[in-house]
Amino acid sequence: MESTATIRELCSITLPVIRCRFDYADRDGQISKRDVRLCRFFVTDEGRQYLEGVCVLRGSRRTFRLDRLQSALTHVASGTEYPSARVAEQLAELIQLAQQPEHEALNRGAAMGLPLVWMLLGGLLAWGLLSA
Repeated sequence: MESTATIRELCSITLPVIRCRFDYADRDGQISKRDVRLCRFFVTDEGRQYLEGVCVLRGSRRTFRLDRLQSALTHVASGTEYPSARVAEQLAELIQLAQQPEHEALNRGAAMGLPLVWMLLGGLLAWGLLSA
């Protein structure tokens, strides 16, 4: 069996900067609108899924539990919306959009091909740390 450190490494993906907007409920249930430059996705040993990024309004790093998203996550450059329950599964598409020049990001018909990310997400599914 692999060590916990190895599992943590497999369950963390550094993202290109992805600017998104969403509504988020903090631990007290207070809902706020967020504008964030996402930069990392990770899963804890307990199986909780998180996105980490820099809050545009506050200019500081924040961590967001995916189960606390209260709205679809909207990719700012393209306007594409991702249902909160499926954000982890759609990271490959978000990464692809982030890597396109801004004028090309508006073309939603572009083919999405990121084998490495799909392998990582497949590993998360296989380890039971991500649900389909």
